[in-house]
Amino acid sequence: MTSVEEACVGRATEGLHFQNVVRAPDVVRGPDVRFWSVEVCLRVPGLEASSRVSAHYASEFDDLVAFFRQLAADWRGWDGERTYESLEHDLRLTATPRWLCAAGGPALAGGWAVRLVGGCGDLAGAW
Repeated sequence: MTSVEEACVGRATEGLHFQNVVRAPDVVRGPDVRFWSVEVCLRVPGLEASSRVSAHYASEFDDLVAFFRQLAADWRGWDGERTYESLEHDLRLTATPRWLCAAGGPALAGGWAVRLVGGCGDLAGAW
């Protein structure tokens, strides 16, 4: 299990923020502290939208951590889209590499395009 207090993709003023983590002991599984939810906030110029996302009952946020680790490992780019979706379908992140045509062939233009889909609609940002 990975434990952080806050994470940001992008910049503090413009990006995707994971913050205000709620964790507590699990009365069923024992005294180990488990993640219950995290607030996900998308900040783009002129708009800030957030939603609380519940953790998966068995794996907590391990699949979300694996999603970002795979994006980081493939920083040179990949084909198509990669998607993470929360257990209750209240958060879906779709990442696509931003390609740039260069003299030597296609090159990653730097960063990914990410869409946050939740109760507030479909919002997009690129980093």
